[in-house]
Amino acid sequence: MKKQLIYYFCLLPTFILLVPLFYYPFFLAIKNSFFSFSGLTPKFVGLQQFYVFLFEDPQTIPAVKNIIIMTTFGLLVGIGIAFIVAELIFSLKSTFWQHFFETGFLISSLVPGVVIMLIWSQLFNPAYGFINNFLKVLGINTSNILWLGSPKTALLSLIIIGFPWIGGPTVLIILAGLQNIPKDLIDYAKLEGLKGIKKIFIMDFPLVTGQIRVIFLTALSAMIPAFTMQLVLTGGGPGYSTSTPGWQMFQAAFSFDEFGYASAIGVFIGIVILVITLIGFRYLKIVKV
Repeated sequence: MKKQLIYYFCLLPTFILLVPLFYYPFFLAIKNSFFSFSGLTPKFVGLQQFYVFLFEDPQTIPAVKNIIIMTTFGLLVGIGIAFIVAELIFSLKSTFWQHFFETGFLISSLVPGVVIMLIWSQLFNPAYGFINNFLKVLGINTSNILWLGSPKTALLSLIIIGFPWIGGPTVLIILAGLQNIPKDLIDYAKLEGLKGIKKIFIMDFPLVTGQIRVIFLTALSAMIPAFTMQLVLTGGGPGYSTSTPGWQMFQAAFSFDEFGYASAIGVFIGIVILVITLIGFRYLKIVKV
């Protein structure tokens, strides 16, 4: 009993800090979403700002479409490639080389995302960027290829920025799940003749569904409200071609001083994430050994 009290006592500072840093802003955003702050004093408008966001704001439909495309691609390709890479590392017989690649992916995750975005912005530069210069060498006319500056290629450019779409932490989490598979089960699989692709789909993948579920839900909750690339690279444009609901929220709050409308967008995003998370916990089953 005393040991349990010590554990709770150690956790107490965390819970105390959660109140002012998480719960208070969360409930304040819910409250503000029912008020308009466009005048000198807040004005109660009820659900009007939610209605405007869903049915009247011309930016909403392209923003939702963009975030669905980016999130779907990021999750499927990101998790898929990370799983393949983790399998390749796990298949190495040398412990040294396993640790070598683990360290390499860990170090790569320390590079700030903004730095990567700025490097890609130079690569995409239509005048002197590496990509257009390389295409010129191949004999391709690049005068109309503007990448981030064209509505036709801007969204594709943001997706390409993630190339080769291998997240270091994602690889390490899946690899940890593979390394946690009991050796007896691996030996049994060998005796049953499970090898290669057959082993991966019958044994490995089902046994790391717990790790994949965690990655899926945490990545989803980070991707849906994200707007860093829009802030650093495109400003949501050209037009609305790279806008997202998160960027709408940021613009409403800090460009137009519509904090009530921004709160409504944020609350809606939070509800969407909550619903998807609950569905994920309900239907993404974990295989236990």
